[in-house]
Amino acid sequence: MDRDAGRPSTGGKDASSGSHDVVTGTESKEEEEDGAGASSGPEMGSGSVSGAVPIGRTAGEYLQELRSMVAKVYANRGQVRMRCDEWTEAIADCDEALDRDPQYLKAMLRRATCLEKLDQWEDAVEDWQDVLRADPRSAEGRAGLARCEEKKKKKEEGMKDEMMGKLKDLGNMVLGNFGLSVDNFELKQDQSGGYSVQFN
Repeated sequence: MDRDAGRPSTGGKDASSGSHDVVTGTESKEEEEDGAGASSGPEMGSGSVSGAVPIGRTAGEYLQELRSMVAKVYANRGQVRMRCDEWTEAIADCDEALDRDPQYLKAMLRRATCLEKLDQWEDAVEDWQDVLRADPRSAEGRAGLARCEEKKKKKEEGMKDEMMGKLKDLGNMVLGNFGLSVDNFELKQDQSGGYSVQFN
């Protein structure tokens, strides 16, 4: 009788063991790959959005940058309208630009120039003053302010003369009923800055 006939074959055991080792090794490798893949993506449920915006930039900074870009678009369109002598439309564009970027110097300069073209001396003076506050060294700002202040003064003097002329006409109309006119009266300024009326 063959003594080895009743013994289990060791070769089968070894093959089974080897096969088990191969499967185990494969599963281990797949687990490693899955683990690497999971770690490379965003973690679900963590709420992390790092990488959505570059580090060091905030949403507020992006919004301000966008507002500045829109302001430049309006200011540039205003410049084009100035070349077409569309002063009112150019002012509207500069207004839009300054609403988005109040310190935008080019928009200030262009609006001040447009206001001056429309003889709006009071508003132009304010804009030139804003220019100089933003850039005290601006030669264009100093020249524009001096020019508009002079024009504003002349306008005020003209309005004053016009008003006095109308008052004189009214006075003559009333005094004419008594055989008098305003020419019979003289307005004199005293040292205190007040005025007195003397009859001639």
